[in-house]
Amino acid sequence: MRRRCSAPPNPCDPAVGRSYFKNPHCRVLPTRRNIPLPLDRSRRPFLAYLFSIDCSGPDKMLPLKESYPMLGTEKLITFIPTRNASKAREFYEKRLGLQFLSDDHFAIVMDANGTMLRIVRVKDFTPHSFTVLGWEVAHIRDAVSTLSKKGIQFERYPGLDQDDQGVWEAPGGAAKVAWFKDPDGNVLSISQHS
Repeated sequence: MRRRCSAPPNPCDPAVGRSYFKNPHCRVLPTRRNIPLPLDRSRRPFLAYLFSIDCSGPDKMLPLKESYPMLGTEKLITFIPTRNASKAREFYEKRLGLQFLSDDHFAIVMDANGTMLRIVRVKDFTPHSFTVLGWEVAHIRDAVSTLSKKGIQFERYPGLDQDDQGVWEAPGGAAKVAWFKDPDGNVLSISQHS
């Protein structure tokens, strides 16, 4: 009578692994952990558990399923640099209204409506001339007015047809955008999309 290959309770346990390797009805495939795989069909659920393989076919195994979802289902964390952490914290917390979470000596951590913003301490950097962080708002003119009252100055760019508040409207009216800078010169924006 042919002896069936039994799955070890813990394949990473060296004692279990040694006895499992000696089983003549198992073979070792070149895997990262070198775990022996049973030859007979009775162990297919075990294979599916270990390697996320679909073993539903009678004589075939389908390719590996994706073992980890792509990043579209994960939370986003944003980063922005600062030379002066105390000024940055005051700006993002008091003027923009983000909630302070912590200061871990590498970065000041803020909550931007469920998205983590890490304001990273750096010795020196050259700010980019393009937008590095932005917010979508429901009513851009109200948002510009409120932020202006808190001392934020909106940028003017040559060649862009901006109104008296500094709001630029994209061709076709798909978006309205206004830009401003943080104390380190990082370009930020607010935008309204139709």
